[in-house]
Amino acid sequence: MWNKLRAPSLFKAASTTSLYRRSINTKISKFIRSRGLVAPLVLFTAGAGTYYYQDEPTRRQLRVTLQGVNRLIRSVITGAIVTLDYKITLHDVTDESAGYTERLNAVHKRAAERILWCCLKNGGLYIKFGQGLVIMNHILPRPYLETLVVLQDKVLTRGPHEVETLFKEEFGKLPSEVFREFDEEPIAAASLAQVHKAVTHTGDEVAVKVQYIDLQDRFLGDMFTMRILAVLLGKVYPKLDFADILKELKGNMARELDFVAEATNAEKCARDLSHLPYVYVPKVHWNLTTKKILTTEFIHGVKISNKQALAEAGLSLHDIDNKLVRCFADQIFHSGHVHADPHPGNLYVRKDKQGKAELVLLDHGLYEYMEATERIALANMFKAIVLKDEEAMRLHAHTMNVDEWHLLACCLTQKYVATKSNPPPDWRKIKNKSDWKKLSEQEKKEIRDYFEDLHSRMLDVMKQMPKPLMLIMRNLNTIRSIHRDHGNLVNRYIIMARSAVEGAEKSTRQGHGLLSIARSYKERFMFEYHLK
Repeated sequence: MWNKLRAPSLFKAASTTSLYRRSINTKISKFIRSRGLVAPLVLFTAGAGTYYYQDEPTRRQLRVTLQGVNRLIRSVITGAIVTLDYKITLHDVTDESAGYTERLNAVHKRAAERILWCCLKNGGLYIKFGQGLVIMNHILPRPYLETLVVLQDKVLTRGPHEVETLFKEEFGKLPSEVFREFDEEPIAAASLAQVHKAVTHTGDEVAVKVQYIDLQDRFLGDMFTMRILAVLLGKVYPKLDFADILKELKGNMARELDFVAEATNAEKCARDLSHLPYVYVPKVHWNLTTKKILTTEFIHGVKISNKQALAEAGLSLHDIDNKLVRCFADQIFHSGHVHADPHPGNLYVRKDKQGKAELVLLDHGLYEYMEATERIALANMFKAIVLKDEEAMRLHAHTMNVDEWHLLACCLTQKYVATKSNPPPDWRKIKNKSDWKKLSEQEKKEIRDYFEDLHSRMLDVMKQMPKPLMLIMRNLNTIRSIHRDHGNLVNRYIIMARSAVEGAEKSTRQGHGLLSIARSYKERFMFEYHLK
């Protein structure tokens, strides 16, 4: 056997193989040197080695940074194409040109479709940015709203074991160790987080809100990239200040990514509305809460938009709507600490001990705070609207930095406010399509021109008003939508006006003497008289 192993043919074969390998290695080495690939290969090897020896959060940050380059390129290309489209389409027309509106709407539509594609491709905070644009329904043109609305139901996809990874980073334990029971299948999902049902080791049912793991890592890079896109868009269509909108959304998203701040908002909301026994805010489990994981009391209730389930539970929509409007009116006019995202998914209803409707307020990530001067001016503005006091409306609008006080009044009440100097326009007589068809083409054109001018002036009012008032307007629009879906069963205007007057009196009343009390009663009497 040994002699066979020492056979010359075997040694020769081994020697030939060795020479062949050296030859191949030499050729590869020459190729690398001739192509100048030594430095890139060294850098790649060093980078791979560095990446391998990092902990998981650092690795994730490195991955996010590299992926951010792709998002940047995609955003710049999208912005450049949209910019060119606006310039080419509108370069030979003005606001007064025939067909200008049709051209403008068409280019708005194409721009919105490209922005939608960019948001979907880039994912993450871009989805949230697109959703933020949709809620600006009082500013953005209709083609943007109709196109980007698909983002409202868009949620991010999670990688395998992402929840477990985040729990290990935040608590040093798996969910199954932190809780006695933890349902891995989420019961709800949104653009920033998803919610799981769990049971604590003390037996409490809880809702666990888990943030998507890389959002905070992506925040600064994605904001920078989106700003480039916003600036490009703003240059070609200055009427829409995308950069200013993004600045506002950036602050909102930063707050929503901090779950400790959300928990603090929830507790302040509960204190501010403690005078309303029909409002409930789930309790926070602070020992199970971090900046990326929020644990609160689990609520069994019915979504405020589920009319059939509410009816089956024997709850009155009229009672619910009355409480809903009063709840948010008191936040606006009394405390100034306002829930800015009261959509139906964040509002549940359950029965209290007396069998009446109790409102449960969820998701306190996005709040707006109004300074006392702004809040009092807003409350007095509402009071002046009820009393039809034009001079007072002008005064309080000026306090809020708004020149067109009448437009501000219409924005706040969400209806046309008729005054001596602003009588109802003729177009208000148009009730249906049949009335519209009876108009001449000239009359139709005048109405269209009126609304185009109104929209432009409304944008100016939005830019002038205090920034917190923008989210207040969003609050009012959302509540109005819920109210309309229920059938407009209560007079929102009167409920809000009464809350406004109470808020104004509470903030401005001087002392508790008989004269002060008498003046207060007189003002309240005059107010109630005008309401009727």
